[in-house]
Amino acid sequence: MHSVNKYGLKRDIPASVKREVRQKYGFGCIICGSAIIEYDHFDPPYREAKEHDPEGITILCPQCHSKVSRGIWSREKVFAATESPKCLEDGYTSEIFDIGGSHPTIKFGGVTLSNCEIPVQISNIDLFKIQKPEKPGAPFRLSATFFDQEGKQTLRIEENEWVADSDNWDLETKGPRIIIREALYDIHLIIRAMPPKGIAIERMKMRIHNHFVEGDEETLTIYDPNAGSMNFTNYLVDNCKIGLSIG
Repeated sequence: MHSVNKYGLKRDIPASVKREVRQKYGFGCIICGSAIIEYDHFDPPYREAKEHDPEGITILCPQCHSKVSRGIWSREKVFAATESPKCLEDGYTSEIFDIGGSHPTIKFGGVTLSNCEIPVQISNIDLFKIQKPEKPGAPFRLSATFFDQEGKQTLRIEENEWVADSDNWDLETKGPRIIIREALYDIHLIIRAMPPKGIAIERMKMRIHNHFVEGDEETLTIYDPNAGSMNFTNYLVDNCKIGLSIG
């Protein structure tokens, strides 16, 4: 694959253009809604493009992208989908976490929680809930809810399927990570998949009723209006019905 086309245009699309395209189409494949995406120059095709114009770029999942590139699907199908993107019609984009047959571990900032039915509960809200497999050989079922700094829900997990609202300011999937931004340079959530063992919340800034939760890969800080600031670093919780309960 050539690194430049006949006009000397490199394949690398600037981050600002990618973000504009993601925002325009609701952060997922315009045909099927998957959050795992690739960028596609559709008007004109990359070989004829002289610039990375966000008006001529769209997003497709690898499977849909391959069907178009191989000629199984037509370019007309892509043009039609840009007029009614799947994620904007549904109001969300989604994908599946690979959770295995063993009880998943949750890394919540500076706290690691194992073998907990409800790993984290704040303000009487179960941020995480883990259910046993429905049948032998099936995976454990992880559910969770995440909020932004104003207390608005931005992403939820429903029995291993994660669903992110299309009205987020920005959502990006990058390798095993889901990154949600509230504004430029303002990341409110990073979730890293750890298949098949669980997930890690590597960054968070969330308001849950009157509690504010902030954390990175090493620390977790919870601001409680009654108890003040609580800090957790290298904190391990194992074999509890409720792992961490605040408020």
